[in-house]
Amino acid sequence: MPDIAAVPNIFAPGDTTDAVAFLTDLWKPKTTENTAAIINGGLDHDNLKAGVLVPKQMLQRRSQSAPVATGATANLDYLDDLFADVDPLTRDIVDVANDDLNYGEYINVPGACLSFFVPWSASIVALTWNVYWGSDASGHYNAGNEDSTHEAVNMRLFVQGLPVAAAKRSSRNTLNQSPSNFPTTNWWSARYWAGHHLMAAPAKGWYNVSIKVLMTARAYGGPPLHHQCRVRCRGMRAIVLR
Repeated sequence: MPDIAAVPNIFAPGDTTDAVAFLTDLWKPKTTENTAAIINGGLDHDNLKAGVLVPKQMLQRRSQSAPVATGATANLDYLDDLFADVDPLTRDIVDVANDDLNYGEYINVPGACLSFFVPWSASIVALTWNVYWGSDASGHYNAGNEDSTHEAVNMRLFVQGLPVAAAKRSSRNTLNQSPSNFPTTNWWSARYWAGHHLMAAPAKGWYNVSIKVLMTARAYGGPPLHHQCRVRCRGMRAIVLR
């Protein structure tokens, strides 16, 4: 906003009051700001006297940031019949390139989904989340190499309904399936994801972000697996910075 050039005389002695002219001079936005509206929230650093600092006490609450958060404490169980079309023979979720074709099958994790409003053009939105999950998928890593089952559980961040390539975590078997523990469901080595993502220069408007889960539902070219994934969600936060 430029310096105030000249605020017109809204009232002059002897003039007849004109409602339209009064409104125009008082509030109507103009290309060259010379209305009284500029002193009602329209001032910025161009109108600040050199050497004058604005202390935090002079800032209106939520004028520079807008945080929002959500969370959950329940155990969330996902069975493979929710992902009936995810066959690793044709829809390999382990491979990143192929997984991008599967994002329509991802399911929201309650407690890790946010809908928030950015009230002004922001410099950045910082997203953080905490989720914890385990599964009995039989796939595993062997000396850093993927096995032939291609079974996995994926977690991904979605912004405005689309996956964020860098915000993805994948896990294999986190359930001890050794015969000595049968039929005990001994959950161990579960995956914990304390993640973050920065949304650069978002425009004013509504945004939807979420962590979603996807798991292999069928054996490699074979029958259903009847596997289970249990998610424990701690929460998700969005911090809007002006």
